[in-house]
Amino acid sequence: MLPNWKATLYTSLEPCPMCMARLITSAVNRVLYAAPDMTGGMVHRIEDMPPFWIELGEGKVFSHARSSQELINAANEIFLLNLDELFEKLKNR
Repeated sequence: MLPNWKATLYTSLEPCPMCMARLITSAVNRVLYAAPDMTGGMVHRIEDMPPFWIELGEGKVFSHARSSQELINAANEIFLLNLDELFEKLKNR
């Protein structure tokens, strides 16, 4: 049984499918993200999840946070820096 408390997670980027599934099964009731991820994000595609996951996530809030454009840009830049680093590591394998 999950604890009877409410938690909010603030994150820089929209959760990916794996993160979304983990968050649905967590005690986190609300997820607010600074920057959308139109390629890998799952919040804007939640209807693409299996019905079981959609039903399990009912009552939880996944939403774009009210953020300044500067914060949104910074979140995207950090993500892209990490992505570039990952691609570089994969090339050097």
